[in-house]
Amino acid sequence: MTTFDPQTGEVIPAQSGILIETPSPIKLSETGLTVTGPLSFEEWHDFGQSLQRVEAAIQWWIGDWLNYGENTFGEDYAQAVDEFGYADESRRVFGWVAGRIDADTRVTALSFQHHKIVAAREPDEQVYWLSLAVKHEWSTRDLREAMREGVTLPTMTVYLDDMGKTAQRLIELLDGDQMYELIALLSKYLIGEILA
Repeated sequence: MTTFDPQTGEVIPAQSGILIETPSPIKLSETGLTVTGPLSFEEWHDFGQSLQRVEAAIQWWIGDWLNYGENTFGEDYAQAVDEFGYADESRRVFGWVAGRIDADTRVTALSFQHHKIVAAREPDEQVYWLSLAVKHEWSTRDLREAMREGVTLPTMTVYLDDMGKTAQRLIELLDGDQMYELIALLSKYLIGEILA
């Protein structure tokens, strides 16, 4: 997963390791959480953050798990998944989004739903829209509206103006497919500027 620093636009490498550490007075089961002894505010607070990380990660885990099973086990996969009782629609969505968005593109600061919105786009466009969502702290509704309104061109034009009139004229001459190719290339270059 990727994290962007909203102030600098720098990519922060994902931290690997334990997502959840359970303080000794906390006991987890399939049906609940029990506190069996004293717990400091810091322990309680830190455990809440751990739960939040697990909640954000579970859809990715299920999607990646489903995709691995489908690609590796075929018919056995279908029978096994039916045993787990995942609804067809949930299974389809988790697997599709996880399959469309590379693990290195996933942004920890955004919800699975943000990623679902951009999943149909090409990888460079996914990075572009996800980075804008982080920069501007967009809700999923904001992201959908920005994509529908085509914020890409005005945003790029503002940055291209600084590069000179030649670059702006080049944009005007390109057709739609060429425009997306140029935007994808420029988004890699300008990502720091866009997030700054």
